[in-house]
Amino acid sequence: MKKENLVLLHSFPTNSILLSGYIEYLSDYFNVYFIDLPGFTKAAPPLERITFEGYCDFVQRKIKELNLDSYLVEGISFGFAIINHLNYDEKCKGIIAVEPFIGSGSLKINTMTKGFYSFLIQTICSLKLYSLFWGSQLLRKYLPKLMDYPPETMSIIFEQIDGRTFFETANIILKDYNMYQFHDLPYVLIANKYDRTVNFDYIYETLSQNIKRLLVMNTEIDHYPRDTSKAYFKKMVPEEIIQKITVFFSENSVHDLA
Repeated sequence: MKKENLVLLHSFPTNSILLSGYIEYLSDYFNVYFIDLPGFTKAAPPLERITFEGYCDFVQRKIKELNLDSYLVEGISFGFAIINHLNYDEKCKGIIAVEPFIGSGSLKINTMTKGFYSFLIQTICSLKLYSLFWGSQLLRKYLPKLMDYPPETMSIIFEQIDGRTFFETANIILKDYNMYQFHDLPYVLIANKYDRTVNFDYIYETLSQNIKRLLVMNTEIDHYPRDTSKAYFKKMVPEEIIQKITVFFSENSVHDLA
């Protein structure tokens, strides 16, 4: 059976290196085209001016350059906000949202904590203190507690991700940008009801109210998994889920419904 093309965009703050196990697993079922956002690996230079629209324009160009006959797009967390904001033609068959970030309202964070992080991040950005904090012992001490990443993963993050890109993107996430555009396409939601980072109920309600063709796949996947091996993702998103997703997109093809 011919594999469908899948354009995949990562979460914040990850990249193709940290998600290599997921890419390897999905490649058993799809032709995976992974897009690293600018500044998230050394191989992808950061944007001169880091904005949400700048990321969208970059990904839009990358998809156009792939020149695929047909494809699905998948966005993980912040990556979903970007792919959901793009323009698509008839070549796009559907969208997969993995633990999606849909504006700051979807974050599972209390007002006081959000206010503290917003103030801290905005201060760093406005005073351009990126290099002072990036990779610092202070950040190394508190960032793993927030994301529950092991030390080796944090080392990759600090080595590969540009500090200015990290803080400016965090600033984008903490602000309530308009990320609520939805398409007349079939969507699949892959999410953990007990996700500690995003609010499942908020996300489910938002998607179900705005999307006509929605398939919800519950999973126990961690938002920031400590284990990023192929075996872990195979366990969290098993073959039966992949098969249901494939059938769903096949049965809800835009061309078939026309």
